[in-house]
Amino acid sequence: MAHVTVAEVQAWLDPDKIDLADNDTLPEEEHVSNFVLSRLAQVFDTSGWTNSSNTPMLVKTIISGITAGRRYNKVYSETEDAGNRYANKIEAIMTDMLGQVIAGTLTLIDVETGNPPAQVTANNPIFWPNDLTGALEVFDATGRVVQPVLSQDVKFRVGMEF
Repeated sequence: MAHVTVAEVQAWLDPDKIDLADNDTLPEEEHVSNFVLSRLAQVFDTSGWTNSSNTPMLVKTIISGITAGRRYNKVYSETEDAGNRYANKIEAIMTDMLGQVIAGTLTLIDVETGNPPAQVTANNPIFWPNDLTGALEVFDATGRVVQPVLSQDVKFRVGMEF
């Protein structure tokens, strides 16, 4: 599932140099999303961020910026061996911003509710397995369902006494 739209990536690109088609599949976005969400999973529960409509705005900004930088570098890789300076600058800024979000110096704000998402702290730890382990669909890297809802045989629930 795409976490950003073509328009969000195009916002970083000069349309005179790279004009993305509306039906561009953005193959770089899948790898960038995996990188960004994996880094953010250190401090946030990212399991609910599955597409463009439920991913926080700042996360979408980071993903779209890095995706645009990678597209610039892909297009101009034959003419500039060290990569496009603008692309490298975008990637560096977005990677720094990602580090700030992880460090807690930038706060993710859910625009719809005005509340920050559930951040993992000493007062709000996340443990696995939890009550949802095995209860949700499991997808492979291509987005196909490999285990349907409630397909695993759950023997106990968190907090259950034996």
